[in-house]
Amino acid sequence: MTSPNDYFNITSDKLMADDLIQKVTLPSCGAVTTFCGTTRDNFEGKDVVELVYESYDEMAYKEMKRIATEIRKKWPDVGGIAISHRTGVVPVCESSVVIAVSSPHRGTSIEAVHFAINTLKKSVPIWKKEIYADGAPDWKRNTEFLNSELMKRQTSGLSAMKTLGIVILAAAPLFPLFLKRGRN
Repeated sequence: MTSPNDYFNITSDKLMADDLIQKVTLPSCGAVTTFCGTTRDNFEGKDVVELVYESYDEMAYKEMKRIATEIRKKWPDVGGIAISHRTGVVPVCESSVVIAVSSPHRGTSIEAVHFAINTLKKSVPIWKKEIYADGAPDWKRNTEFLNSELMKRQTSGLSAMKTLGIVILAAAPLFPLFLKRGRN
């Protein structure tokens, strides 16, 4: 169960941590912990120019709310939870994801933010493409998502064909890349 103090957002707009901090700051809470995941300029020796994110919004919002519900079960004194993820182009040094959690004391909010980002990576269907300085793009496999409890929940008891359909849905953003390769 989420709270009126919770906020979830998927946007192509630039993310501002201060906006989320304001959303979760409450008179009863003495701590606000944030996590900002930013685009770095390198990956495995390659120069990264920007990232491009795509999401399955309907499912992503559902999973963000589920994460907030789990946080509230584990840490009942949490005041506010805000999770925002960017889609589209995210240049170097800009945030792709911002999470803010408030609580009466710092330990709870620190643990809850740690839990939120790790769970988000495993369960929220958002895909990342890295664009390198040489112009080559590379869709990053989200092995945390494909090996997650969500995939197990979504595929348990399904026939092999239905399971394949869910895996195809998880890989949908890669289709344009495969089609392009097939025409060359």
